[in-house]
Amino acid sequence: MGVIILATLDLQGIQCAYGSNVILDDVNISLNNGVTALLGLNGAGKTTLIKTIMRLIKPKEGRIVFNGEDIYKLKSRYYDYVGYMPQMPVLYDNFKAYDFCTYMAGLKV
Repeated sequence: MGVIILATLDLQGIQCAYGSNVILDDVNISLNNGVTALLGLNGAGKTTLIKTIMRLIKPKEGRIVFNGEDIYKLKSRYYDYVGYMPQMPVLYDNFKAYDFCTYMAGLKV
């Protein structure tokens, strides 16, 4: 699983929980331009961290700052700069690589 960032992304004191089960506790990371890979054991919190970075789940505590601005204030503009590639991407069986890339590019515009 990896994250592509075109600037600086700071995670400050991130805490995420599902019910009373704390998954991420006081995560502090600064990510810069480039590709970052997350490696770890099953259940380590990689997917939860990615979902938090991508704004799919909101952290219980802490904040995520992109180039000095809170990602929730940036709204959808944030997605122009951050993307992710899951470990097992779901692809359409009938698409060749070129077709899929063209399709995804069309969705992005």
